[in-house]
Amino acid sequence: MTSRPFARPLVRIAAIGALLLLAACATTPPPAPVTEARVVSVLYGTNRIDTGMSAPDARYGAESGPLSLGLAQVSIPEDHAIGELEEPDLFTWSEPDPREYVVLLSLEPLDQAGFLRALTDQLRQANRREALIFVHGVNNDFGDAIRRSAQFANDLDWPGATIAFAWPAYDGLLDFDSDKDVAEEAAPALAELLDLVERAGGTHRDHMVAHSMGGRIAVMALSLVASDRDVDGRGPMIDELILAAPEIPASMLQTEAPGLDRVTGRTTLYVSRADRALLLAGRYTGDDSAGDAANTVLVLPGIETIDATEIRDDFLGHSYYRTNRALLADMHQLLTTGLGPDRRFGLVPVRTDAGTYWVFRP
Repeated sequence: MTSRPFARPLVRIAAIGALLLLAACATTPPPAPVTEARVVSVLYGTNRIDTGMSAPDARYGAESGPLSLGLAQVSIPEDHAIGELEEPDLFTWSEPDPREYVVLLSLEPLDQAGFLRALTDQLRQANRREALIFVHGVNNDFGDAIRRSAQFANDLDWPGATIAFAWPAYDGLLDFDSDKDVAEEAAPALAELLDLVERAGGTHRDHMVAHSMGGRIAVMALSLVASDRDVDGRGPMIDELILAAPEIPASMLQTEAPGLDRVTGRTTLYVSRADRALLLAGRYTGDDSAGDAANTVLVLPGIETIDATEIRDDFLGHSYYRTNRALLADMHQLLTTGLGPDRRFGLVPVRTDAGTYWVFRP
């Protein structure tokens, strides 16, 4: 079990929170009809410790524990704006209105059998028998992770089941270095969740989108699976793996890339030269991040790299994967059609000695 360092002053937390909102995502089913709001269902797995508290946002704490499973319900306002996580400001004391905000309405903890039944039901009812697993980045508590997973699935217009993996990320930009250890501890829990999802059987396909430090967890978890999995006669565990602005050392990804081929159908890497968050994170961690294209665009065999520098984002430039309609459309097409970058709109090839990568021209 991992303990958190001493609590930081509230002023610093507010300042850091205002500086950085690094992503996560979720979805849910309706507890009671909500007028003028859509309710999205999100299955979840988390290695945050179960506090036993009844409030959905407080159910899972800030320390690491065994894998817990469940089903969440999240409201999306009727007038929701793509890329926005509508939430009340710090001075709102009343309960958030689902008609105005993205709200974590309820949680239903499940055992493994219940989780598999819920996943099977969602796949049966979905337009496509496909599941999307989302792994968030830093600066997210459990509630943030679930809400952002729902928001991302909604904005992506995802037609299948949605699963969020929530790990105990710290709460600010200056915690990138601390998050490395916590992320590494989370990898076995994600590997356990992936194994459980695969056990749902049937003809469904599974995909994964991992953002920021979540990319580090995803690659480590898949490497654990690849080392233990008998792949003879079996298809990929993850059909499409998307690493969106990943905070993972380029050297680590280069080392692990050959093993990813054993368990993934295809890996797509979105990078940017304008990602100031990864640039700053590198100064704290000492890592040359795979998602930071400021010095060079990482091109590796078996990985399709997309340079998304032209995508307009906020000052930090780290959330472009979920805020830009054109890039969301590109990911939607990738996940639902399986088309390569040479057949998707708006991507221009750049040929280098290391291989070809693609530049996004919105």
